[in-house]
Amino acid sequence: MRYTYREKIFFEMNIPLNYVSPKESLAIIQSNQRVFIHGSAHTPTYLLEHLAKEAYRLENVEIVSISVYGDLHVDKPEYKNSFHLNSLFVSASVRNAVNTGHADYVPVFLSEIPELFKQNILPIDVAIVHVSPPAMRRVIVHSVYQLILPVVQ
Repeated sequence: MRYTYREKIFFEMNIPLNYVSPKESLAIIQSNQRVFIHGSAHTPTYLLEHLAKEAYRLENVEIVSISVYGDLHVDKPEYKNSFHLNSLFVSASVRNAVNTGHADYVPVFLSEIPELFKQNILPIDVAIVHVSPPAMRRVIVHSVYQLILPVVQ
């Protein structure tokens, strides 16, 4: 049997693989939560598309991002009761939503953003980030794999 690079590393490190559907992975997100979306080239557009499909069960979910690219799906007017964008940088993907009042913009220096989270000014309930599979020393590198994590204090 042929293994992918990721599967081989997990197998060698004795870490069980746990593939789940987007619906199952997004079930952690509940109404009235704040969700941080990893941005730039790592914007999880596939998961955002599936999150938009969960709008029927969600209300008042705040999506916080820094600089996102691509179709966000959750920024459509029909999802206004389910999702609200709060952008810390106005990229092309959120510009129209901010200009039409369907999203907020927080003017902040890039260097000050970590303090918004550390000091609980913007406490995060869930973060959707991209990481690589762990290397042999169990080090996770910022890369292109999608991972949804509850934020642990």
